[in-house]
Amino acid sequence: MTHYRFSILRTLLLPAVLLLGGGTVSGQSQRIVLPDTRLSVQNALSEIEKQAKIGVVYNSRLFDGTRTVEFPERELTAEQAMKTITTGTEFGYSFSGKMVAITGTPRTAETPAHAAVSPDDGYRRSRESDFDRRPSRRPERSSRTFVDTIVTVKQVERLLEPEPGEFTSYGSPVWQYAANQGQLPRFAIKTNLLYGAVALTPNLAFEIGTGRRTSLEISGSYNPWNRSGSLAKNKKLVHMILKPEFRWWLCERFNGHFFGVHGIYARYNIGTHRIPLLFKKEYRYDGWAAGGGISYGYHWAFAKRWGLEAGVGVGVVHLKYDRYDCAACNRNSQKYTKTYVGPTDASVSLIFLFK
Repeated sequence: MTHYRFSILRTLLLPAVLLLGGGTVSGQSQRIVLPDTRLSVQNALSEIEKQAKIGVVYNSRLFDGTRTVEFPERELTAEQAMKTITTGTEFGYSFSGKMVAITGTPRTAETPAHAAVSPDDGYRRSRESDFDRRPSRRPERSSRTFVDTIVTVKQVERLLEPEPGEFTSYGSPVWQYAANQGQLPRFAIKTNLLYGAVALTPNLAFEIGTGRRTSLEISGSYNPWNRSGSLAKNKKLVHMILKPEFRWWLCERFNGHFFGVHGIYARYNIGTHRIPLLFKKEYRYDGWAAGGGISYGYHWAFAKRWGLEAGVGVGVVHLKYDRYDCAACNRNSQKYTKTYVGPTDASVSLIFLFK
């Protein structure tokens, strides 16, 4: 089964009311302005999507999206742009409602060029309303390759549901997924650079995909440093933190925005350090903490297997500890409990992905 790149931007009905006629401008007649007369196919299709408000369907295995195209001028209609993109290739294009399909394949005896789909094959022509929502029914798959210039509902349904191991773009620009063909990453290892730099604490996290839009992360950190010196200057930020987090991704796992629910467990022995809303510099604190919260973050992919992730979180944590009168002594301890409400996470992490 071939891989398809399917992209629909803003598929709500977008009427363009004419000043005099009160009618609508079809997607193929919509005028667009390109940033340059010389563009790659991917960038040109992205401009057509954004400016003409239509989706693009094409077979990325057969149609070369990295090819550079020379346009006659920067300002032209969407149909003129599609004609320029497909000129000189064995591919054609077809507008249907808020979609345009680039169809065709190297010609063989089994798939004659421009073979029309007839009603006898169980297909019907699409209506504009068919593209206003994602179809709920899934037909059985077929190995037949369609090369006609008619976009049918069942063809669109096949494109909307990828085979296992396929990567389908839905609702994002075509160029965004150029480097992500293949299955989604299954596993990631990461380290929080911000936490490591500020607290000088080694830390590591593992994240595994549990669904197309869900993942589970387990992070841990351990700071063993107990700085020696005089009692008055004996600084310590000794602590251990475990933090599991379940994440839901708006697009798909390891890509873009996510929201999370996390838990926290910590052990600590801290002296001569002021931690806002928690500990004062004049005392030493020895105890444990447990709690949880919610988080938000964003993942950027900057290479095939590398990414950056930024996140913040807030929550509630219950602390129980012994407080000592000086930062580096074991006398006059008193037991305390405390409930903390506030930030529970701040991260800028470097990530390596496994597929």
